[in-house]
Amino acid sequence: MTALLDHKWEHTLGQTGANLRLKEDVIGLRAHLETKDPETVKLAKEKRLRGWSFDIRRSTETRAETKGGLPLRIITDFDISEVSLISDRMRPWYDSTTVETRAGEEGEEVI
Repeated sequence: MTALLDHKWEHTLGQTGANLRLKEDVIGLRAHLETKDPETVKLAKEKRLRGWSFDIRRSTETRAETKGGLPLRIITDFDISEVSLISDRMRPWYDSTTVETRAGEEGEEVI
């Protein structure tokens, strides 16, 4: 699997087996990416990363509403070709995705 910035294949940030880990948790897909990509680190420092997006293809989905009136989208049986960090130039599909940064080796920030 490949990690991109803003779904742009010309801006690859990582790969599974290297610096990208993907895991399903109780909420959904969890992505962990460590990158020193200068543009991405700059966007993170400026708090301009808005979340994550996933290129989901050939999905089966159902839509409903929770008891509180919130929309609920359940996606099953799908393919994902890439995951992307989304900057303020785009809007992630799900507003609830988050991005956290931390200091890496030699004081550089990693995503």
